[in-house]
Amino acid sequence: GLLIMGLGSVLAAVFAVVVSRTISRPILELSQVVGRLEEGELAVRADQDAGGEIGHLQAGVNRMALSLEQNHSLLQQRIREATEDLEQKKQEAELANMAKSRFLASVSHDLRQPMHALGLFTELLNQQLSDAQQLAIVQRMQTSVTELEGMFNVLLDLSKLDAGAVQPNFRDFDLKPYLRRLWEEYSPQAEQKGIALKVRLASAGTHSDSMLLTRIMSNLIANAVHYTQQGGVLVACRRRKDHWLLQVWDSGIGIAPENLPRIFEEYYQVGNPERNRRHGMGLGLAIVAKLARLLGHELQVHSRLGRGTVFSLKLPIAHLVAQPVAAAMAGPVVGFSGQRILVIDDDPDVLDSMAALLANWGLRPLLAASLEAAWPVLEQLEAAPDAVLSDFRLPGRIDGLVTIERLRERYGASLPAALISGDTAPENVARMNASGLAILHKPVAPAKLHELLAGLLAQA
Repeated sequence: GLLIMGLGSVLAAVFAVVVSRTISRPILELSQVVGRLEEGELAVRADQDAGGEIGHLQAGVNRMALSLEQNHSLLQQRIREATEDLEQKKQEAELANMAKSRFLASVSHDLRQPMHALGLFTELLNQQLSDAQQLAIVQRMQTSVTELEGMFNVLLDLSKLDAGAVQPNFRDFDLKPYLRRLWEEYSPQAEQKGIALKVRLASAGTHSDSMLLTRIMSNLIANAVHYTQQGGVLVACRRRKDHWLLQVWDSGIGIAPENLPRIFEEYYQVGNPERNRRHGMGLGLAIVAKLARLLGHELQVHSRLGRGTVFSLKLPIAHLVAQPVAAAMAGPVVGFSGQRILVIDDDPDVLDSMAALLANWGLRPLLAASLEAAWPVLEQLEAAPDAVLSDFRLPGRIDGLVTIERLRERYGASLPAALISGDTAPENVARMNASGLAILHKPVAPAKLHELLAGLLAQA
């Protein structure tokens, strides 16, 4: 009996070892393989060393692993292709945008020249004509010229923003005087429409770029006045816990909810399917949004159709140091009585229009297309000019800055001079700004030119 029991135990042990080697171990290994597949090790495979059903199971797991690996590789390839395609399209869009910006920037000087001359010629006609019917035609021409200049400037602003050519100049300043100037600029338009433009003036120190922030507010106020037929427009600055909330409220037509997400898109206009140019080009709010992002100021809009709209800007708070108020000193009023003005520009139409307008103002224009051409004119004069107006971009390698420098070397550093430029290349604009010279950008309004000349002659 003992012998039989011992033999049974031996057989049981042998059977257990066989079961372990042929069934348990392969199943445990398969379980480990499946676990590693779940963890992303798709290259792992099971050993196919078993026969029967276990062998079929090992082969099935390996087929599944191969399928997973192939599908994963295919998915990765498709993701790479989609990413590359997206990146290529992004680069193509950026290149197209840069090409558009470069085109606008490169032709801006050439486009500004005839617009500048046209504006001066129409002002000259306005001063010389006396017939009421003819004057009405000239005034309509002036309106069209002003609209053309406005559209061109908007396009150029957008191109400079897209090209990254606008760099903010952050500083601490008080909002109050800037809001006052905006009220002075737009209140006549509001009064003409019979609506009220109110600005709540209070000192509010902030940290931003005053010129770019003023441009944002100018666009928002202009839009509010344009789309408000009754009621009014309110500009207010309210203090919150850690920021200023600068807002433009209007009681205008409002914006439908479905249109709100698109109002900051370029060329998008609500309610202007016929693209009436008197309603603008649909770029004002796009420029506002781009400038707000550039300055890091959060921009929000809320509107109710038929009730009005409010645009809000969040501005940082800056604590300003009180500055002593200097006594106002009025400069002398200078009359135009034959003062000699040297005008240097390589565009014949600009020279002709400047000559006619300056002569009509009682000045004596001296004309030259370059510094080299100016020397004989000045030698005949046998004296220094009373003031110099030079274009920046001139023929050859001598630009307007060098031209004025050479003239001052001969006639003295105090020679009154200014630049009138149509050049918008960032590096050239930076050079002009660094020169300390007065600068007017073409096309120049005749009133601005008159003001500039009065200031220059007051220095003489």
